[in-house]
Amino acid sequence: MDSLFNNMEANGLLQSDDAAISILTGSAFGGGTAINWASFTDSLDTICERNGITDKNVSQNVPNQILLDGCKKLGYPAAVLPQNAAGKDHRCAFCSMGCPYAEKQGTHVTWLKDAAECGAQFIHQCKVDRVTHEKGKVTGIVGTMFTSGVKLVIKAKTVVSSCGTMNSPLLLTRSGLKNQHIGRNLKLHPVSVVQGYFPDRAVNPFEGGIMTSISDVLADREGTGYGVRIEVPSMHPGLFSFIAQYRGAASFKKTILQYKNRTSLIGLCRDFDSTGRVYQDAQGHTHVDFSLGSFDSVSLEKSIVTNVKILLAAGATEVDAVLPGLDPLVFSEMEVLQGNTVTSTKAEQYYKKIQKIGVVARKAKLVCAHPMGTCRMGHSPKVGVVNPRGETWEVKGLYVADASVFPTASGVNPMVTVLSIAHSIAQFIKSDVGASSKL
Repeated sequence: MDSLFNNMEANGLLQSDDAAISILTGSAFGGGTAINWASFTDSLDTICERNGITDKNVSQNVPNQILLDGCKKLGYPAAVLPQNAAGKDHRCAFCSMGCPYAEKQGTHVTWLKDAAECGAQFIHQCKVDRVTHEKGKVTGIVGTMFTSGVKLVIKAKTVVSSCGTMNSPLLLTRSGLKNQHIGRNLKLHPVSVVQGYFPDRAVNPFEGGIMTSISDVLADREGTGYGVRIEVPSMHPGLFSFIAQYRGAASFKKTILQYKNRTSLIGLCRDFDSTGRVYQDAQGHTHVDFSLGSFDSVSLEKSIVTNVKILLAAGATEVDAVLPGLDPLVFSEMEVLQGNTVTSTKAEQYYKKIQKIGVVARKAKLVCAHPMGTCRMGHSPKVGVVNPRGETWEVKGLYVADASVFPTASGVNPMVTVLSIAHSIAQFIKSDVGASSKL
């Protein structure tokens, strides 16, 4: 629990203003890669090589095998998901709390380590209050040490904000930048969750590798390139109890006691018509305003139906769509042994109930972990905060290099894309300042 509190923005409790969606985003040395689940051609190749991203020696724990088995029985496409574990058989089920083995190749054990070996210095537990600039040129930063309150002033001709989607726009605003897109264009990859119960199978979601399988069966709705990818989340007890639907004390207790026999599947939605913004109030508290679009709502609805089918095909006796006013779908062991639970009358009625309820903000329990887009990159200040080289349109020498520069939501987990964009921007910075060494 300490790891969750210390490594997450707002101690893991960040929500939209209307509490419609919960947001898990890293706030640690190494950023999101320190707690991310181990999942520009030149930069992409460089990142994949340096961060040890490969599908070699990836073993499946029970929850991920359930996804693969269910998809196989239904004829859905499914594949092994590459990991950033440098080809090691990495089975750290609690990597979302930080990897105790340092096998996961996040930036804190790769790029930041490289920087340290080249003489870079780091200041820990310090908040950057603002970036200073004069006549349209950056001059440095002013910060405050968390524990002592000591002010820190650093002079610099080049400043790079890699504060993340939630904090880079706030820093730019505190620094006096006025671009209309700062803090807007927020994309989140909203996620639906379905739980399945396997009474005779030790699922143990707290063991084995994290998110090692994937299905793209719903990834391209109507030829748009937008839709949902089916994955298996890291489901530690705290998150499990948060996701579990509350239907009274006795029912909730029963569900929690079944933890070792339950698994969850998620539908990770690429934002098509959902959007939002991040902003700060007068007291300095971060706020998120987010609206789920109608296209994305239907995508999530379809993912819930599909995940129910996958779990039933894999042998679940009970599935829970985690929607308000909808009880779990329960089959007896005899009904499961007889087969065809996926196409049974009882299941068909359940699918129709899901479609009738739908995925409605503030009612469906939605989570996300991939905020993007709040300092959007664009070809002019009319459409973006930074130019295609990552430099802000308003202040020369001030760059942004994190997920906030995404023009649109990525189609997959954004970690490799974030690192690749940051690497590309680093090459532009070297060119701009006249550096000759290659990062």
